[in-house]
Amino acid sequence: MKNGRLVWQILTTVVVVFILALASVNYWAKWRARHEIEKLSGRKLNDMYVLQVGKSYLNLWNGELVAADITLETDTIAWKALHAQYPDFFPPLISVSLKAVQINNFNWIYYFTSHHANLRNLVIESPVIKMVSSRDTLGKESLKDQLAGLPDLIAPFADVLKIKKVSVNNADITLQTIKEKGDTVTQIIRQADLFFKGIDIGPESDEITFCAEMEVSAQHFETVFNSATQMISFDEFKFSKKGQQVSLQNFAVTPQRTEQQFFKDIGVRRAYVRIKSVEIVAQGFDLDRFIGYNYMHIDSLRIQEPVANFTVNQLLPLPYRKLLPHELIQTIRSRFNIEKVIVKNADIIVTTRVPGRDFAITFNRSYITAINCSNDTLLMNAAHPMEIWAESQLLNQSPVKLKLNVPLLSRTFDADYTASVHALPLEALNPVINHKRVSIKSGYMRSVDINSVIRNGVATGKVVMQYNDLQLEIMKKDTGKTRKFASKIANMLLNEDNEKADPSSFITGEISLTRNRQEEFFAFMWHSIQTGLLPTLMPAIDKFKVKPTS
Repeated sequence: MKNGRLVWQILTTVVVVFILALASVNYWAKWRARHEIEKLSGRKLNDMYVLQVGKSYLNLWNGELVAADITLETDTIAWKALHAQYPDFFPPLISVSLKAVQINNFNWIYYFTSHHANLRNLVIESPVIKMVSSRDTLGKESLKDQLAGLPDLIAPFADVLKIKKVSVNNADITLQTIKEKGDTVTQIIRQADLFFKGIDIGPESDEITFCAEMEVSAQHFETVFNSATQMISFDEFKFSKKGQQVSLQNFAVTPQRTEQQFFKDIGVRRAYVRIKSVEIVAQGFDLDRFIGYNYMHIDSLRIQEPVANFTVNQLLPLPYRKLLPHELIQTIRSRFNIEKVIVKNADIIVTTRVPGRDFAITFNRSYITAINCSNDTLLMNAAHPMEIWAESQLLNQSPVKLKLNVPLLSRTFDADYTASVHALPLEALNPVINHKRVSIKSGYMRSVDINSVIRNGVATGKVVMQYNDLQLEIMKKDTGKTRKFASKIANMLLNEDNEKADPSSFITGEISLTRNRQEEFFAFMWHSIQTGLLPTLMPAIDKFKVKPTS
């Protein structure tokens, strides 16, 4: 009996000691954690940033840690002193606040024995981040290089970090980058949620992004460029790494200057641009390929119901040189390939400001498809150019079709295109061919078919136009009034009807024009078409010294 009682006493004592030991360890761990967190509060990081931590909670048994009211602020006095001592050094101005950080199921025993940190969940609530930095101090490392440095950054904490799920909820981020001469770029992200699954950060990690899945959403995003002159914004941004899809709503490019101020500032003939689109969706975007190889691949890009407004002031001089699409593409260093671009139900409005009047050309209900939009030398060449098909309503009434091929990696300006327009009152052309000397009084265009080849900046081709009842008016240059006698002579010299059914009077226009460096792509196309269009309308047009319009 005594032996049995002794055994029970020993077992009881062991259990009690074990429980007391666990309680002591738990108490010590909680005390130690609070002590370390209290030491963190008020500490300066890099002698520049002050860290504060509010309430904290630790449960050793289930590996739960909660810290609330965390802030990281720049010590502005120390910052100014350092910047004054080293004017070329611009450390980031940082302001960060977190409502709470929660860690669940941290296996601390496994961490101490292997230096591998395993968590089930990491939740960051309501972070508000504001940062001002200089472009010169941001570093030139690529995103791939920055991600590759993550294992070294976390080495003081663990050799390997694995987290099943990470959530960042309701984040607000404001980033301001200072460029030359005080110019700034400001980016604002509102109500962002980020979700990561299967995080594995370590020397032997397979994923370039160190996570198996990633989902990002934001209610609003905007970027303001060049000292608040232009803003790009959109709503309801969504990205899924697994689904390889990016989508956004209400995309807009909005000038932050008035039209008058814009034209005053630039001093040359450049379009004042406003763009908006209901929705943009990119399918087949491979994030790992983009980060790993600096190659952006997209299977399809869909742009829904865009409205593009372009305003040109012809009172301003032309710029010294205009870059063409293939030249702009070749300035892009990163490789890209967008297999297909689809634009649905677009409206394009081009408004021209000229002395005493304005006129607008519109392309309504436009549907555009482009394939092989790439700067990859394996995909883009003269035999496989970018191909564009477009259908629209010219001036909201006449069907227009366009087929355009452009080799984007050509060393010279090369392109091929065919276009057609049907059922158009010829008076509608007055805004674009009116030289204050010639105006179309009446006439009806049944069809016009254009076929042109551009090689090394020289356009050749044909304009086949069928019309009826054409009547012109010759205008006085100073007053704009009709010169009746000259108008009668002009109408005697032109073909009132131009129909294939009457070969004796049918005229086919010949396109022939060499581009000058000041002409942009579509302006040159239009000028070259006019060289075939105007003689078709009026064979004796040269006698009136009328040249293609700008």
